[in-house]
Order: sequence, then structure tokens, then C-alpha cells
Amino acid sequence: MNKYLQLRKKGASKSSVANSADLLSLFFESPDVFTDEFIIDELSDFFLAATSTTQFASQTITGHFATAATSLTKVRAEFNDLCETKFDAKTCDKLAYLRSEVNSEKC
Repeated sequence: MNKYLQLRKKGASKSSVANSADLLSLFFESPDVFTDEFIIDELSDFFLAATSTTQFASQTITGHFATAATSLTKVRAEFNDLCETKFDAKTCDKLAYLRSEVNSEKC
């Protein structure tokens, strides 16, 4: 991470975000506040936070499907239908069961 940080500071590596509006560019705007050590610590936190969130979500979903066969069957049916169509921006709108914020059906 430090190597990448130094490359960005020297301009050898550029942000791919429009107008360099990424988090690292914002940190660079206040070098007196955001030291290299602080930036590396924050970036590490972001990466590690994402792994924990993914782990907990995966465990929850797996646990739900392991105990709710009806729910698993509905999701599989939606994905099977989805695989038979061309994927586009509106494809996810076709996933009625997965998209329902509050599913009133009992599994």
C-alpha cells in the first residue's frame, strides 16, 4: 500500500475517478492532517471492513437457505429464468423475489 501511496503522491499513478474525487485524492489535499501512516491505516480498515461484511452476509444467506427450502427453490427458479435471457441493465428488475424488501410470504 505504501508503494502505491508514494506512486500516487509523485503523480506516477493517477486516479481513474472523474476529477480525481476519490478518497486518496481527498486525503492528499490536507497533508498536514493526513499523514502517510494515517492514510495506510484508513485504507486497510476499508479493505478489512469489506471482508467482514461479505462474510456475515454470506453466512446469513447460507443459513437462511439451509433452513428455508421454499425460499431457496424460489431463488433458484428466478436465476434459472434469468440465465435464459440476455443480461442488461433491467435484468435485476426481473428478480421479483430477491428484490422484495419485505417478503410477506412465509417460507
